[in-house]
Amino acid sequence: MMKLKNKILMLIVFAISLTTYAQDTVRIGAKFHITPGTVVSVMNSQTTVDDTLNNFGNVILNGSMTMENAGRIFNQDTIMVGANWINTTNGRYQEGPVYQGTVIFNSATAQTINQGGNNGRFFHLVFAGGGDKTLNGIVLVDSSVRFLNGIVNTAPADTFALLGGDVIGGTAFSHVNGMFYQEGSGIMRYPVGNGTAYRQAVLDNVPVSGTLPILGFEFLDGGHGGTPGSDLEDLVVNPYWRAYLRSGIFLGSKVSLRSLGVDGIADYSTAMIAQSNTPSGEYNSLGNSNVAGATMVTSMFESNGASIAGTSRYFALGRSANMNTQAAALLQGDMDGLTQMHDSLYALGELDQYLNGNANPLGMNMLPGYALPTIGALGPVDYVSVYLRTTATGTNLDTAYAWLMTDGTIRDFHSGTRTYATFKNYNVLVPEEEYFVVVNHRNHLPVMYSIADTVNQDTSGLVNFDVTKIANIYGAGAYQPDLTGNNVQMYTGNADATKYYYSNYIVDADDYDKVRVLNNSMPTGYLEADVNMDGAVNAMDLTITKQGVDMLYYSTVPF
Repeated sequence: MMKLKNKILMLIVFAISLTTYAQDTVRIGAKFHITPGTVVSVMNSQTTVDDTLNNFGNVILNGSMTMENAGRIFNQDTIMVGANWINTTNGRYQEGPVYQGTVIFNSATAQTINQGGNNGRFFHLVFAGGGDKTLNGIVLVDSSVRFLNGIVNTAPADTFALLGGDVIGGTAFSHVNGMFYQEGSGIMRYPVGNGTAYRQAVLDNVPVSGTLPILGFEFLDGGHGGTPGSDLEDLVVNPYWRAYLRSGIFLGSKVSLRSLGVDGIADYSTAMIAQSNTPSGEYNSLGNSNVAGATMVTSMFESNGASIAGTSRYFALGRSANMNTQAAALLQGDMDGLTQMHDSLYALGELDQYLNGNANPLGMNMLPGYALPTIGALGPVDYVSVYLRTTATGTNLDTAYAWLMTDGTIRDFHSGTRTYATFKNYNVLVPEEEYFVVVNHRNHLPVMYSIADTVNQDTSGLVNFDVTKIANIYGAGAYQPDLTGNNVQMYTGNADATKYYYSNYIVDADDYDKVRVLNNSMPTGYLEADVNMDGAVNAMDLTITKQGVDMLYYSTVPF
């Protein structure tokens, strides 16, 4: 045994390369300093630190590393460990702003990492070598975790957390089998799986709102035992994921989960992520989805109470029964040419009120971390409301909100990334059923698609209702043809749409009076009386509304 006794105050190693051989243990019982550029290789079965190891070089340990009796390690470069890492209650691995070293667990056989509670944190941590790594207790990392080769196992009572920084790597051969926590915002990637299958979870655009969340994900096997909600056609029973908010504030994010062929999803165009409060509860669709290479299914993870620390949410893959619509429209008051609208309200910043956390007339915000959609440099004209009916004269069964773009197309309201809106509450897609869509705007008259479309339950449910074409409008006299004679503009001048219900369907003297009164002071901002939507109420709005009154503009949408 090689032993450095406490009576030696400090041993400084300047050698370029130093190799020690021992039958059992190397015990560092004094202050031991390794200078930059020095490589120290310890070929014994165990290295024990009783005092202090200051490492500014490269340490290669063939066996285990143990800290005991208040032993300290200050690591500025690299320590490679070939067996277990045991940090006892009194020992401490010291990292921080000064000591920003890397620890590599590099065994081809099983390794155990015990950091001894809160006794120090790794700065850079690397898993390599191919052997399983078992983490015990609390293992915290300040800057980065790299997964090269080897499964990292954590038990339910353990805490493995990256407190800011980067996750690098992640494959079927190297991932976390258990719960993995991260603290931070923006993109948070969770390389999780079950030891053989790699089932990564990714949160995109986690917002900064007060205390940063420490949020964990784990992949679970064995079947969740839950049932599909009414908005799901079917539900994949196994596998599923769990998210757990340990602390901080989480307001929601886009979430992506990795799907494999064994999930049995034949058509990824309808694949959705479903969420439940309990593993065996009812799972409901999280809405719009996209798929990257038929591997990552993406939906919107709305917090739904997950902002409360100690809250879990469970996720499974399913097939949506929601109906989507690609309704389109043109607004007469916003026209800037033959078929193009202007984006003055966007350019003036008036639509920023719909970003996360702001008060607005709709009482609804975009999801955290998302921006107003654009086409080139042009932003939205405004939001529109889209209503679903099964008969022309029937009641509105569901409402979706969407951003109306300058070319008349829409983007979903919550993220601005989809070219369609989703009816989340109406999901009974009856084969051969007829559906109608009403498009409404806050100071224009509503229009309705006049020919009922047939929905095939075996398809994605994406139905294209185009209300820009004259032939598609329900009723006569409900629109203004543009100068091409082919496209429809919704009538403007509906300045008092919220006054009483039927006033939403006619431009009359009440609308004119509202614009006339405000025109006296010429206010600016996001106003219903600004019927040409240039951000101000002025003589032009008065002229447009007077024309609507004289021409008896009305909507033919039944109410």
